Amino acid sequence: MGVAAPQLGIDRAVAIVRTADAETITLLNPRVIEESAETDEQYEGCWSFFDVRGMVPRPRAITVEHQEIDGQRRITIFENAVVRLVAHEIDHLEGVLYTARMRPGVEPVPRLRVPGDRSGVELWGWSCRAVAVAQGASLRSADGVGGAHGEGTSGRDRRSPARIPGSLQYQT
Repeated sequence: MGVAAPQLGIDRAVAIVRTADAETITLLNPRVIEESAETDEQYEGCWSFFDVRGMVPRPRAITVEHQEIDGQRRITIFENAVVRLVAHEIDHLEGVLYTARMRPGVEPVPRLRVPGDRSGVELWGWSCRAVAVAQGASLRSADGVGGAHGEGTSGRDRRSPARIPGSLQYQT
């Protein structure tokens, strides 16, 4: 499971992913720079509209450029189950919801109708803000003003978050 800062009303390009092995992956200013041609289609859900799931094709591997808390640039390859979690959260930072990635004509289904879905049994006891602040990141925007993201089911967030000061320079 994961959460992106905009989902918490924080106007920053920060995402946290917790893997099935309880590993926490913190991504600051992430950007997908390469993805495999081979894809996998699985159900995904989202805190933005919790009661439905949708079949979403994703690459089986992605290469992500991001930075560490000290500002150092890093490139990481994510594969297998983790790639879906990471790609989903990066999509939030780019203003894309999983419904926009679903194949044409495919509709979300109620969560209770998805075989084996046990998500939502417990909510996170921590937030993206708490983890980023604990690691020393400044989450204030350049103008000192934060902002909620206001997501809907249209498949696109209203705006993309600001990059953390000292971030990687690239066009999105």
